[in-house]
Amino acid sequence: DTEGTHPTWDHYMMRYTKDEGDVFKAFIWGIFDAQNSGRQLLYIYDPHGFSGKSVLTNAIASVLGEDIVTGLQKDSLNNQFAFSKIWNKRLAIIDDNKNPYLIRSEKMHQVLGNGFAEVEKKGKSSFSIKLQTKVIASGNTKLSIDPDANHERSRVIVIEPKLTDDMIKEFAVVDKDGN
Repeated sequence: DTEGTHPTWDHYMMRYTKDEGDVFKAFIWGIFDAQNSGRQLLYIYDPHGFSGKSVLTNAIASVLGEDIVTGLQKDSLNNQFAFSKIWNKRLAIIDDNKNPYLIRSEKMHQVLGNGFAEVEKKGKSSFSIKLQTKVIASGNTKLSIDPDANHERSRVIVIEPKLTDDMIKEFAVVDKDGN
């Protein structure tokens, strides 16, 4: 690792408050640190879109190595083969989440709690393994988190990007008047 300038990263981080940015960077570092066993899911709540969530997760996957990254959809963790999709992955990405109760499922609690899980593959004997998968989810659906439930609050970090009109104009098509 060498120190140097990182103008693209600095520019991307302008979307977040300083506190959100610091937590965000710490979470990303935790993905790359194999000893990190934090139990939080990072949720990028983007009600307006255009914040670069997919570009960000694609860049992380590319650097981490796409062979240890998986994508999950709404029903990915709802059957007996759920953990076969993530047991040997360091990062699971949930793009365009529409489930406000994402954090409440039993299987998501197992994933985030670094719990032991039964992995069943079609036509194979099952086995148990301790999960070490980090999760980044993003979407324009606000999560429903019970403020009195420690098991929910302690499992999620929510950040919300804020884009200025000038930021959007950098990557969106504009007319001759700049609209």
